Amino acid sequence: MDETRRKEREGSVPAVGVVTVPKLARQHLSRLAEKLISGSNDLQDLKDMATSIASNPDLRKRVAFLVRDFCSDHMRPEIKKFAGLMEMKLLKHDPMRGESWKLGPTNNMERIKAIVQELETAVSEGKRIGIKAADLANHAMMLADIAGDLEDV
Repeated sequence: MDETRRKEREGSVPAVGVVTVPKLARQHLSRLAEKLISGSNDLQDLKDMATSIASNPDLRKRVAFLVRDFCSDHMRPEIKKFAGLMEMKLLKHDPMRGESWKLGPTNNMERIKAIVQELETAVSEGKRIGIKAADLANHAMMLADIAGDLEDV
């Protein structure tokens, strides 16, 4: 983990009572994991945890960081490979397009529709689709980013 992310997660974080926010986030996730693993039907405790996390912006952000780090450490090999294809496709166009996709969703929606048609053709013809599928995922990611849905992830 790079130094900036570590400081952002564990640096000067406001305390909640006597427990720091990162520690509280870890405690919530640990309790949640225990509940899920044990098969507990006690939904009230889970609802209380979710309410606590949702009502505290700092805690919500810390939990998002922990989940993201957990996911990257435990990510399925197929997802890592596919993410590599996505990055390759983005890097190919960086010199001429850069982050122009952040200008708005309209072009991304049109491009998604076109890529879906290209994928349908490639599948029906038995062609390789990895890069084309990654291109589709990239445009979906761009839409999510423009909408602000990647902010706390």
